[in-house]
Amino acid sequence: MRIGKAVELRLGTLLLLALAGVAWAGSPADGAAQRRVLIYFDAGSRVHRDFMDGFRAGSADARLGADLAVREVALDGPAAASEAPAGEGGVDLVVAVGSRITQRLLDDAPAPPLLSAMVPRSSYRELVGRDEPRRARKSTAVFLDQPIGRQFALAGAVKPGLSAVGVLLSHANRHQWSLLEGVARRRGLTLNVEVVGEGTQIAAAIERLLAESEALIAIPDPVVVDPANAKWLLYMAYQRRVAVVGFSESFAKAGAVASVFSKPAQIGGQTAERLRLWADRGWEAIAGPVAPRPFEVATNESAARALGLELPSRDQLRAAIAAAGEASP
Repeated sequence: MRIGKAVELRLGTLLLLALAGVAWAGSPADGAAQRRVLIYFDAGSRVHRDFMDGFRAGSADARLGADLAVREVALDGPAAASEAPAGEGGVDLVVAVGSRITQRLLDDAPAPPLLSAMVPRSSYRELVGRDEPRRARKSTAVFLDQPIGRQFALAGAVKPGLSAVGVLLSHANRHQWSLLEGVARRRGLTLNVEVVGEGTQIAAAIERLLAESEALIAIPDPVVVDPANAKWLLYMAYQRRVAVVGFSESFAKAGAVASVFSKPAQIGGQTAERLRLWADRGWEAIAGPVAPRPFEVATNESAARALGLELPSRDQLRAAIAAAGEASP
């Protein structure tokens, strides 16, 4: 997956902090040395601000101030970020919120270990694997996207008796095919996949999926999230009376029968929990990237009625997903 021009923009001057003059949050207990953490976020982004609200609440719950000093570094949008001092001496861990900030901070090598939060799985995979210095740097993540098994479980809950599902993938995400096959096999489903790239007739690929599938699972792939392609997918599925299960609240509003997703504040709280785990047990305890643990379900009753589906309540759908136990990234 190409990260694109927006991601290639360098990230910005410090908006709220003059680092030389801002104290670290928290105070050492009994004079003991605290480990220092910098967390970078975009103050101009409502999503990032919601994340930080959840992070602060989670930090209080996890009592991070006892042995960790966390300093927030607010960046002001997609401007130049050359001032962002990720490699400041004495920093033990850096947290980057989102793909753009992750990209900027990964370019600083050598640098402290990096925890990337609220980053799509495919973006993180490309960013970390781009070159040897990045692969050598300690990095981990709390992903933005759900475990794919949750969407399969949701599809089964909104359409009882489901036997065949379809998924549209870009070439950049074809590595997920084997993961999709494993989840489908565990649930006794036939999986139909179309892999598309530049020059591919998207509409024709969607039509083939609709002809073979009782439901489509839209994953956060660059092909699917492209507005024009998403519109075609939802429109054609509606015409063929095939349910679409999405990955965001907005996708459900646009016409998917249901979506499973995590709110930014929920991911912020989970990121604070990961810092607590790192403080207690060390890097190896958080070295493996994780999917969001808390999640929500959104439904579109109008789309369901048009397809002749009677949806369970959102609480019932959440319970069905939780019971399926599909929580691995």
